[in-house]
Amino acid sequence: MPTVVDIQDVNPLDLSEELFHKYKAGTKPTGFVEQEEACELRRLVSTLIPLTIYDFLDGRRINGNGFFRGSLTDAFLFNSVFEGLHLSYEFSIVKIL
Repeated sequence: MPTVVDIQDVNPLDLSEELFHKYKAGTKPTGFVEQEEACELRRLVSTLIPLTIYDFLDGRRINGNGFFRGSLTDAFLFNSVFEGLHLSYEFSIVKIL
């Protein structure tokens, strides 16, 4: 039987305004990332893993990007197909070059 992940210490909104504005949609790289910032980004991303596991085991339904996907399982399957499309476009570009 799967175990439920304890998420009491995880705060998904623990993102500073500076980091949010630096990496939000539509932004572009402006330079190299310092080691301290890279460690902070890694910490933030790793806090999402227990939340995702908890939501998956809890059977939560999601609504993403303006349309309903149903469950996290559906979202994972959709994401695999979506990333596969990205990869096929990248291979096509490499062939052109």
